[in-house]
Amino acid sequence: MIEAGIGISPIRRPTSWYDRSLVGRQGEDVLARIDWRGIEDLRQHHLLWSSWGSSDSLPTDDLLFEDGVPRLRWISLSDATPLRLFFLSLAWRAGATTRPEFRWTSISPTVVDDLRLRVAGEDPGAPEDYPIQLYQIVTRGVAHNRTPLLERKRVFDVDGSDSGLEIDYVRFYFDGLVAHVHLATQVRLPMCYLHYSCLGFQERTPVFAHHYETSRASKDIVEMMRTVTMERSFPGPRNAISRALDDAWKGKK
Repeated sequence: MIEAGIGISPIRRPTSWYDRSLVGRQGEDVLARIDWRGIEDLRQHHLLWSSWGSSDSLPTDDLLFEDGVPRLRWISLSDATPLRLFFLSLAWRAGATTRPEFRWTSISPTVVDDLRLRVAGEDPGAPEDYPIQLYQIVTRGVAHNRTPLLERKRVFDVDGSDSGLEIDYVRFYFDGLVAHVHLATQVRLPMCYLHYSCLGFQERTPVFAHHYETSRASKDIVEMMRTVTMERSFPGPRNAISRALDDAWKGKK
């Protein structure tokens, strides 16, 4: 795998990110169960590019369009607990690790410890504590993952009106899926916002849809590719990695 970023020297990695000091053997078993259940749900509902087979677009007919643009699809979950727990475990790992790739996810120690207890007990707790929104890229693009980011946004009601609230959230991107894990234990979000935009508040969960070409993920990877390509004059492995990224970019044009 190639790890690169703006202002970061590209390097090759044989695997994804892993923190050997984060958990022991028992903790590994807990995370393995959480990951397996969560990823099974993601694959079952075709939320990951890797679950599409050879298709270059979402292999379902349940997308809702507006003026020819995909906006939304609904997925039915008999129990959202495994998927909620999966994303909370990702948030805990991102906040607890000391790996430098996760330095943009600086979560307060109180929240990190609360997430740890929920993950260790395999109980995500009330969905309003850490509401989760899902965004899916419904056409296939450049295969990549991104380090999570701690960001902040304004909260709007379903009618588009401004609630006056702002909320911190951890943004995850991998395999064509974006998740916003709101850090809302100290904030009361509007119930209409939770029920009509977040995971686990009703039997049907909304998943907001985007084409890859107009997605933030596309803009982010293009910016990174262009920046790394400009660095090809540097010596060492940067040249090979920059060429690989450049080839990937050209293949998607």
